[in-house]
Formats: sequence, structure tokens, C-alpha cells
Amino acid sequence: MKELNLFFDDGKVYFQCYSKDILQYIPKIYNARKKLYLLLSIYNLPFLLSFFNKDDIYIDDSFKEFQKSFEQYLRTLYLTKEGYKKIDRKELKKAKLKNSKLIRDYQLTAITFAYTKRRVLIADEMGLGKSLTSIAVTLLAKRNDKIKNVLVVCPNSVKRSVWEREIKDWTNESYYIYEASDKDKRPLSELLEENFYTVINYESLRTKYTEVKDKIGCIILDECHYIKNRQSQQTKAVKSLKSDFLLLLSGTPILNKTSELWSLMDYIDSGLFGKYWRFVERYCEVKDRYIGKGRKVLEIVGNKNVDELKKRIYPYYIRRTKSEVLNELPERVYKDYVIGLHPKQIEVYNNTINQLKDDITKSKVKVDKLFIKSSLIKLLRICDTTYGFIDEDISSKFDLCIDILKKVVDEHKVVIFTWFVESARLLKKRVEKIGIKCVQIDGETKVEERSNLIKQFYNEDDCRVFIATIATCGLGIDLQTADICIFVSRSFVPAINDQAESRLHRMGQKKMVNVINIVSDTYAEKRVFELLQTKKDIFAEVFEEGLKNLFEKV
Repeated sequence: MKELNLFFDDGKVYFQCYSKDILQYIPKIYNARKKLYLLLSIYNLPFLLSFFNKDDIYIDDSFKEFQKSFEQYLRTLYLTKEGYKKIDRKELKKAKLKNSKLIRDYQLTAITFAYTKRRVLIADEMGLGKSLTSIAVTLLAKRNDKIKNVLVVCPNSVKRSVWEREIKDWTNESYYIYEASDKDKRPLSELLEENFYTVINYESLRTKYTEVKDKIGCIILDECHYIKNRQSQQTKAVKSLKSDFLLLLSGTPILNKTSELWSLMDYIDSGLFGKYWRFVERYCEVKDRYIGKGRKVLEIVGNKNVDELKKRIYPYYIRRTKSEVLNELPERVYKDYVIGLHPKQIEVYNNTINQLKDDITKSKVKVDKLFIKSSLIKLLRICDTTYGFIDEDISSKFDLCIDILKKVVDEHKVVIFTWFVESARLLKKRVEKIGIKCVQIDGETKVEERSNLIKQFYNEDDCRVFIATIATCGLGIDLQTADICIFVSRSFVPAINDQAESRLHRMGQKKMVNVINIVSDTYAEKRVFELLQTKKDIFAEVFEEGLKNLFEKV
């Protein structure tokens, strides 16, 4: 069979390609034919309409395998059409990016896009090097006298573990990492004037943003979904800052609702969608919901006009997944363990349900969504361990963790995530008790110590287990030295769990990543796990299902 086949039928031009390298053929055909009928799936490629009329495209789902390289090619076509010159590694070397030869082709595409468009959302999947891409853009902008300083705003946990390390590894530029405990009380404007990079966390910026008087050269918002809530003081503080370049970084820019995209796009281009409620009316499905004394509020329940939305935001964002650009990256394999609770856990679990029911019966509590949330969290804590409810640490989950570690730890490094701080600390004690060296991080671990513990796990071969709370280490760190990830409990937001998995499944990972979920057979935890798969609002769903199911005894 020929690799390339062109044929005519009924006055139409058809193209078939059986080669894995479709790119070598597309330019010839694109330039030679006004109407090109591609036997290729083009979903999620709204920009294609800028090259061909919709009626001129023949779609065949059997050619989805070519979508990966085709998206990359058409993104380049888009840049060319807009008059952009693609950035190459030589230019990055001139801009003094260290080891510029290590930059991958897909990163060059993103660098070109972000440098030329100036205000963009880089939404590449986690682990594809968004921080490096943004650093390259800032060096190019400095070399061409477009900017004089950069403000990096990021979660507190990644100021040093990611940004300080990346700036050191890839540049020779001056930088300052702002810590709330600093004795240095200079205003933020002065720090920006004296350093090329100034790195600050979102919480600290809330109290420092008024100190910035002048326009900033470039603002980088790492994990930009931190400004998804348009009404929060944090979002207002960030969006009050003005800059020539604006790079929003997030592998999961829409965590729960399409409506959360508005705040990000409004910062990039305030005129794109106009007011928030106009955006909601056009792109969100809503319904009336009644709360307290018949008061009516609008609740966003879904999306609409998605193709139109994708087409409108296309000039402002770029997104690639690992499967599209890192063909050599191994896949993830999932294994779910649904286990029974220890008899003592069952006793504590049922006693807690009895107490909750008694509080309701005696009208000691108001049965609302907040009560449901606190009750659910209480039951999930017991599913992890009885400690905190009684003085003993009894846990069937922890027992299984230890059994798994004994089997795999000689050949594999393991990361264990849990939602609860106490669980992480108790697990560390159990792991050390059986003679396995490990490190443990939670929200009370100081930033400098956290960075050292991550390095210890990464560099010391005898340090075999990394234990952390998802909220603390679920994003912004590299753990690809491990290839087994165990979730003792999960976040209620699916995207945050994905972020945690991607600490292992990212560039540099050479092995297949095994993700193990340990779930108790209680109604509460099984239902939460099911809802996580559907990416629904867990508390809303549990609330609508009522207390009867939630308070089902074991």
C-alpha cells in the first residue's frame, strides 16, 4: 500500500496518508489544492475553518491517529498566517537561555505563540514544561528591549521548588523570592526594579499589590486558576496589575465550571467576552435553585455553544497533551482496591453516624450543605484512620499500604498521597517502623525544608517513599523518580487529583506509572470515588441524594 494517495471523485480532491509522518506531505497538498478533503478527525480544531470552508472537509474518525501531528502543523500555519516568524533554538541561545538545544519542538511552537501574541493562556497538560516556556519568552522579550522585569505569581509551595530552580537552571538573571517572613520590608516596586525576576505567592500579593505603581514588563501567573473566582480579593489584587506581557499557566484552567474561564480570559483581553453574565448567558447552562426561605439563585449546571467558545479563545491559548507531543512517555495504569474497614473502624464509623443523627433529631445542628460537607469529611477521616476519634491508629488502608510497600519498595520508589494531614504523619511512622526510609510533607512543613525533602527523595537511592498531603504537594513539583503512586484518600476536585498524578507522569519519566486507589467499602467513600470519575460537584450531589444514604452504617 502506498504511503500517500491522492484521488478525485465527483470533482472533489481526497487525501489519504498511511505514513506516521503526515507533516512531510501536508505542505505540498495545502499549497497545491484550493479544496482539500482530509480523511482526518478535526474535533477540537476550530481554527481549521480559517483555512477551509466547513463544507469542504470530509471527516473520517478512523484517521484520529493523525490529529496529534496535524494540530501542531496547523498551529504553525496559524502563526505563519498571522505574520509570525517561528522562534528557533539559535534565537534562544542569543537570548542567553542556557542549554537551549534541549528545548523541544512543541515548546518552540508555544514560545513563538506566547512571544508574538504577548497575552496568552498556556494550557499545556501538566508536565510539559510551561514554566520553562514562559522563562524563554521573558528572555526573548528582554533581549529585544520589550521588557525590563518579570513578576512571577505562584502557589507558595512552588516558589523555590520550581521557580527558583528553573530560573537558576536556565538563566543567569537576577531574581528575588519573596517570603512573608522576610525582614526585608522593601516595597514590591523596589524589588521589581532591582531584579529581573521577582517571585511571590498569591496570598502575599494580596497585601503587596498596592506597592506597585508602574506597569510591569511581564506577569506570569503559575496555576492561574487561583484567579478563577472573579469576586475574590486575591483575583482583584492580581488583575489590578498592568503589564505588556501576560502569561497565564495552568494545565487545568477550568477546574469545575466553564464559567471559571471568564476571569482568566477577561484578564488577557477584557473586551473579548464583555461582562461576566453575558458570558454565562451565552456559554453556560443554568437553572434556578432555591435556598433558604424560597430565595432563588442561578446555578450553572453545564455548558453550551462549546465549539463557538473554542473558536473565540483559540487566538489566545495553546494546549497540547502528553499523548500528542511526548509519544515516548509511558502510559498510566490504574488499580483500585475496595476494602473493608477494620472492625474497630466500623465501630467508630457507626458511632459517629449515630451521633450525627442524634444531633439532627435534637435540632442541635442546621441541616444544610455545610453540615453535609463537615459530616462527610468526618466519615472520610475515619475511613483513613480512627486516630483523632479514639487514641489508637487503626486503619485497614494503612495496613494495605504497608503490604504494598513491602512487595515493591526494593525495585520502585513510591509516592503516597492523602487529603488529611494526620494520615500523612501516621503513615510516616508506620513506614519508618518497618525500616523503610521516607520523607513526609504537609502544610506545616516550612518552604525551605520542603525543598530539601524533595531533593532528598529525588537524589538519595535509599529514600524509597514520599508521603504528602495533596493540597501541599499536588502541584508544581517533580517526582518522576518514582513510578508508583498510592492514593489513600483524594481531593474533592478531580483536576487536583490529576495534578497530583502528574507529579510522577511528566517529562523525564521512563517507566509506566502505576496509580493505586485505596477505597473503603463504605457508602460515603465509594460514592465520592464514583462522583470523582464523573467530575461532578461532590457536595452538591451528596446533598441532593439526602442524608439517608450518607448515614448508611457499615
